[in-house]
Amino acid sequence: MRFDDDPRGAPPACPAPGLPAGWRLVEHRGAAAHPAAVDFLTAQGPSGFAAGALLDGLRHPPPSRRPDGPVVAAVIGPEGACQAVVVRRAGRAVSCAPLPDAWPAVLDVIRAWRPELDRLGLPVTLADRLAAESPEVLAGADGYSVWLTRLQRPFRPRRLLPPTRPARVSDAAAVQAITRHVPWMRDDDLDRWRERLRWQRGWLAELDGRPIAVARWTHAFAGAVEVGGVACDPAARRRGAATAAVVAAAEAGVRARRTVLLSYGDPELGPLYHDLGFEHVGRHRFLAWPEGA
Repeated sequence: MRFDDDPRGAPPACPAPGLPAGWRLVEHRGAAAHPAAVDFLTAQGPSGFAAGALLDGLRHPPPSRRPDGPVVAAVIGPEGACQAVVVRRAGRAVSCAPLPDAWPAVLDVIRAWRPELDRLGLPVTLADRLAAESPEVLAGADGYSVWLTRLQRPFRPRRLLPPTRPARVSDAAAVQAITRHVPWMRDDDLDRWRERLRWQRGWLAELDGRPIAVARWTHAFAGAVEVGGVACDPAARRRGAATAAVVAAAEAGVRARRTVLLSYGDPELGPLYHDLGFEHVGRHRFLAWPEGA
């Protein structure tokens, strides 16, 4: 689909210094306004998933927590086809730009949006190029990398795993207790967990009928789901509970005929997920600025 084929008409193009003749930037607001951007990200497969999940909002939180709709900047080539996409939503931006010729326009978008961002996600190759060519854009940012994997050959460990079951909204207190030791989840209150369990599917591993580990479908886009939010009660570690929860979430994705993805930030976890049938398909870097920077 050409970007200009949108029946509602294309918005005005933005200037893009440094692009070859005939290239341009087009900005849309609202997920329904840019079918070509969705098509582009879908065609990229796992490499377009992070931006696509931000754009798609398939697993919307309830209205009380819902951020503003996304803003999408598309890099349009001479033939009218989308060549790169940068999605911004609630202070976070994620870029997918597989074609080298699109890089100058992506950089233009990031420069223009930087004052409104507190987080930026890029493929590692683009992040390295940005750091080398425009280090001032990243001034004051802290960063971390994540490895993206895709389930290629589902494999269940030979050892006996704890039993699992789907999580329910009534399990919010148990999930909150399990995740209390995880830095990026420990401050979430009970109402937040109830909301999450309403709009994200989750699975619990149990020991003697007590939930001790959890995994969820944290993001979804274009027929793919990402298994994430994995946590285990520290007192119950080394019993296969977290593995059981991940396997349950992954097998549910396979049964639903979804592409199953999983990302991790600790390199030591790689062998664990690879042993479960996940294979490396990409790497992203996320940069964050402290409040007011």
